[in-house]
Amino acid sequence: MKVLKVKLHHIDRGQCMEVWSVKPKKGGPRRYVARNTSGNHEWSWLCDAPYGYCERDFECSPGIMFIICDKYGHAILRDGNDRTKFPNSFPTLEECCDTAWKDIEKNQYITRIGFGEWILKQATVPLRTGTDEQNWKDCFQDIDKVEVLSRFKFLKRGKAIYKLTKRHTECGTMWYEYYAGDFPYNENGGFDKFFAYEYK
Repeated sequence: MKVLKVKLHHIDRGQCMEVWSVKPKKGGPRRYVARNTSGNHEWSWLCDAPYGYCERDFECSPGIMFIICDKYGHAILRDGNDRTKFPNSFPTLEECCDTAWKDIEKNQYITRIGFGEWILKQATVPLRTGTDEQNWKDCFQDIDKVEVLSRFKFLKRGKAIYKLTKRHTECGTMWYEYYAGDFPYNENGGFDKFFAYEYK
């Protein structure tokens, strides 16, 4: 069986795949493979990667075993397309986020719908155009508090479920938003996944 060491490069949500860098042989070119984030998480070779179109070229041979490494290059898992040897591929980032969220979701009064209409009703000035409405919904916000509700790991990287207390700077209305992201919290970084709003 051929053995290849790989390290996560980035996640392409638009194409439903993780992009992995293959450790090159001495003096050889660096290649990239993809693992599907849906279905059976099959592995494929990529062309025009990592910053181009990142197109799947063809599926990796079942005779390849991937040594999954953390960001420091330390081996942590094994996987491949041979599901007789690797019956269950390791969870994707989204699957890890969803698992961590399940225990929290049932204890919250949350929703994913209706926030836009609700915050528009709090307007204290006339909103005459679509741009006015969009700005009212998206632009006048501050984060007053960040709470860690739970912590988990993805490929040994620290992650957390966060509850953000947000305040509209024009009308003072407050609400909560729930996300998954890196731990510790980085106010200048993005989040991995948005879950829901909580408002009254």
